Amino acid sequence: MKKLFTILLLIAAAQSHGQAGTQKAHKPAYPPAKLPQKGKNGKQIIDTVFNFWVSANLHCGLTNSSITNAGTLSTTFNSSAALGGDVQLAYFFGKSAVVGITAGLSWSSFSGKLTEDQYSETINGAMTDNANPNRPSRPFTQIISLTKDAVVEEVSLHSFSLPVTAAWRGYFSPRVGFQVEVGPVFNLHYTGTMNSTNAKFDYEAIYNYQDIGRYLPGTGNNNPAQAFEITKSMAAKYNMTGPQYLAYMGSAAGGSYPVGTGITPSSLNSSATFASGNISFLVRAGVSCYLSRVWSINVVAFFQSGSVNNNTADYQLINEKKYYNTLLNGIANMHSSMAGLRIGISHALFYKTHKVLPNKPGKKR
Repeated sequence: MKKLFTILLLIAAAQSHGQAGTQKAHKPAYPPAKLPQKGKNGKQIIDTVFNFWVSANLHCGLTNSSITNAGTLSTTFNSSAALGGDVQLAYFFGKSAVVGITAGLSWSSFSGKLTEDQYSETINGAMTDNANPNRPSRPFTQIISLTKDAVVEEVSLHSFSLPVTAAWRGYFSPRVGFQVEVGPVFNLHYTGTMNSTNAKFDYEAIYNYQDIGRYLPGTGNNNPAQAFEITKSMAAKYNMTGPQYLAYMGSAAGGSYPVGTGITPSSLNSSATFASGNISFLVRAGVSCYLSRVWSINVVAFFQSGSVNNNTADYQLINEKKYYNTLLNGIANMHSSMAGLRIGISHALFYKTHKVLPNKPGKKR
């Protein structure tokens, strides 16, 4: 009996040892991007490595933008939340599939408010006045300024870019992992659109006559000076304010002088295109939940920062012909930072399989 008991113990120990070896061989490999599967014949394991991944993502974030203006503009910009998305292709190197590189196409859009409260422009002798037969081809100086309130534009900006990043990923568990990306973002196309404006302007004129004096329209007073003015300063000299000032300007405008108050633009340029080729900096870090061997859902935090430039040569907000050019075209440089969340789904492509023999009972792999 004692011998029989000893034999049974030896058999049980051998079976237990063999099961342990088999369990180790069939245990899912780590990381989950390389999960093993048992072959049909039960004698081998098929180990699949997923090097290529494609993903589609949406993102939202808060933006902070600062601008450098052209000329004497003092425009400020308050930006709002940004929305966008991207498609991305990732390749992870070797059988470990941990370190890789990614590239994609990203688009983003955000809105904001441009405010200009100190605009004034003097165009010296650049025009001749042919509206009135009493002053044929007379050169004059045009002064254009804000009527009262600041100019406010509601604008939206849109960008298309190419992010290229180095990527590193790891795993917290067989179904949950993480991924970190760092790299440049190449600006492909960056545009802006003015959606609305409240712009109103005052037009004043100074005629540099070299002959006899002229009458100041609306006053009945002779002005013997060589410079014949229809300006705010001249109106103030005669204590014309409120309704009197409006009547003064209205009388001059009625006499075909190129002046007026509260004038709205007669035509608009509401679009701007910034220079392409600028490079931004991008950092992403997030968590992936693997739904299966080839599908994952990703939640990622990101930060992106960079600048775009604009050609502001000869920029005018509005000219003597009442042609209005959006404040977007008066931005020489815009530096924007955006931080937010990116949510998407990934799918593995081009599987690579490797046959791996299972452990033999009682032997280590």
